[in-house]
Amino acid sequence: MFDQLSATLHKQDATSTPSIPTKTAAMYPKLCFWTQGKYNKWTNTPAAHADPCYKFAFIEDEEGNAVSDHTLKAIRKTIRGCWAELISKSMAPKSWGKANASAKDLVYSLTYKAYPFLQLAENNWKIKLLCLLDYPGWVHNNLDDKGNWLTSHRVKQEEEPPAVDEGATSASRKRKAKTPKSEGPEKRLKGKLIIIYFLILIHPSTVTIR
Repeated sequence: MFDQLSATLHKQDATSTPSIPTKTAAMYPKLCFWTQGKYNKWTNTPAAHADPCYKFAFIEDEEGNAVSDHTLKAIRKTIRGCWAELISKSMAPKSWGKANASAKDLVYSLTYKAYPFLQLAENNWKIKLLCLLDYPGWVHNNLDDKGNWLTSHRVKQEEEPPAVDEGATSASRKRKAKTPKSEGPEKRLKGKLIIIYFLILIHPSTVTIR
């Protein structure tokens, strides 16, 4: 898919910016996060703290629905394919914040062709944020200090670490703390001898020592 999109882009004038239809927030009233400011404000709410995928909740379709994990992984894979293209053209920046207009045009154009709903954002902030989140780890795993492929080049795909159920972990610790330790044989024998001793003192005629 990436090769097909790249071939389509190369047919365009390399010096021109791809024409992208103008879209406005009013055209998509069900969209939750048209602006980054609204998303940033949401991240401080209880709803965001309860959402295990809040970090990428801003990726939504035209109806304001969060995309599936499968779609999110496909989007990130497409963007990384674009970064690999930048490497082959010696255009890859050291950090995405330093990417020039040509590098951004290539990434944005190819990704928007594959996933048009990513355009539903003010000033491309959604794809910018995706790049800012993923690019550092991708560069660390795949490029050397000079921006070239590592000697044993094999593109590594960064994935989100599995969520840790802190509640379950805490409960497990509590259960472990309440579990009594098993008594050793010496301690059990000592306890029995003490009981026999008191029985002899109280009712000597009822105790038979074997």
